[in-house]
Amino acid sequence: MTDFSAKAFADVLFEDIDLDAADLSGKEFDQCTFRRCKLPQSLWMGARLEECVFETCDLSRMRPTGMALMGVTFRDTRLSGVEWSDLGLLPAVSFFDCDLRYASFEKLRLRSTSFVNCAAREANFVEVDLTRADFTDTDLWGSTFRGCVLQETDFTRASGVFFDPQQNRVKGVRISLETAVTLVQSYGIVVE
Repeated sequence: MTDFSAKAFADVLFEDIDLDAADLSGKEFDQCTFRRCKLPQSLWMGARLEECVFETCDLSRMRPTGMALMGVTFRDTRLSGVEWSDLGLLPAVSFFDCDLRYASFEKLRLRSTSFVNCAAREANFVEVDLTRADFTDTDLWGSTFRGCVLQETDFTRASGVFFDPQQNRVKGVRISLETAVTLVQSYGIVVE
């Protein structure tokens, strides 16, 4: 299906669509699957997605301003350069095997969100509640965490993890021994 002229879609498979800068503003998608869709720079202003799955898609530099995400899963999807900060309230989203390089997350509540096996180099997390978020096998080299709630966040198998404990709430954060040594050394402490 390639026709996006309707306002609402339920239980639809969108497959092999190639539309640069598509305007999907105000659309509603319920239990839809997007497979191998190329929608870079697409506009999703005020769109509502519930229980949708994106598989092997290219959504790089998409614009999700006001987008409502309820039970949405992104798998093996390119989401580089996306500014996620203006999502609708309380997004429920998961990322598996995704490209999140240069993405920006600001002032969001992403509790228990999965960022599993993702490339999130140089991503920005500013004032984000990441309580119980899972970063298993995610590459975070060069990423920024500032003013975040990292309580019980799992970074034990993530690589390139660095955050300033004085600029984030870190009670119960889970990190690897390697990350602990890096954090301690950043304060000028010698570990022997």
